Amino acid sequence: MRVYPIKCRICLKRSHYFIFPTMTDKKQEYYKGQIFAVLTYLDTIITSDWSCHDTEFKKATSINRLAEIANMSKRNLQIMFQAYLHESIGSYKNRLRLEYAQQLFKDNHLTISEISDTIGFANQPAFNNTFKKHYGTTPAQKRKMLLEKQFEHFSSSHTPTYRKENLKEIQVIYLPFIGNYEQTTTSQFEEYSWNRLEDFALKYDLITHNTEYWGIAFDDTDITEDNKCRFYAALTITSLNNIRLPITNEIKTMTLPVGEYAVFTYQGDYNNLNHFYDAVLQSVDFKIGNTPILEKYLNSPTSSQKEEPRIEIWFPVESNSNH
Repeated sequence: MRVYPIKCRICLKRSHYFIFPTMTDKKQEYYKGQIFAVLTYLDTIITSDWSCHDTEFKKATSINRLAEIANMSKRNLQIMFQAYLHESIGSYKNRLRLEYAQQLFKDNHLTISEISDTIGFANQPAFNNTFKKHYGTTPAQKRKMLLEKQFEHFSSSHTPTYRKENLKEIQVIYLPFIGNYEQTTTSQFEEYSWNRLEDFALKYDLITHNTEYWGIAFDDTDITEDNKCRFYAALTITSLNNIRLPITNEIKTMTLPVGEYAVFTYQGDYNNLNHFYDAVLQSVDFKIGNTPILEKYLNSPTSSQKEEPRIEIWFPVESNSNH
């Protein structure tokens, strides 16, 4: 089973603005960390390769399994999940699975039948029926539309240069958010995410002069509604040592996906970052791998600073891809 196998062409229209959910009820706030744990788990599970294992997919994403991960009763999990995301667990899983299918449509490497197997459907007719019921169109029609739209983005004649890097294990603490991508460069987002991560790292002596800011955005705005896009704001740390994060803590930890990356550097206004992604995707001479595209912020991850942002964009390279 592959981990994070989604090819997150996350910023084809990388409008950076995040509206993170607000929860005024104290009980809901208390459960937020547990809901984040479930979301992180589903981010991995939904985009794993479930070919020939559709029954295992149902077991891995069952309410029993999710309640176990969240350390909550099934009823409380269902209530709090609905309160936080404004959709049921079943609807959320189904939507993510169908959106991942559309990512695979745009990659254009697999047949619709193969995609149906990959995302855990028993057969293609079952996938077709579910897809048409959700979107009012067939998978084949949707694939054609997405591919046509993708080419509309490719208008830049500039060919960005890149270098190859092997990313070793880097441990990060992160805060997951769901909402519109455009808010991730605001001072409000900086206070709610990056500052909280820094405060946590300083409290436990996890920060060094080499600490880095990274971002992972999982969704393509051609596919996912703006207010439902997923993003991780991440900060590198030395080591958690003996620190154990309780399940109720909103801050989580993970290791960035290791492997070979093609690293492009962007400097300029955040509003023009979309066009840079378009130029890269139009000109790449390698096959993009199946882990997320990463962003590494070289100065400030927000636009609240006077300095012009500099961002490294790390595209995973498939292992058998040749330059």
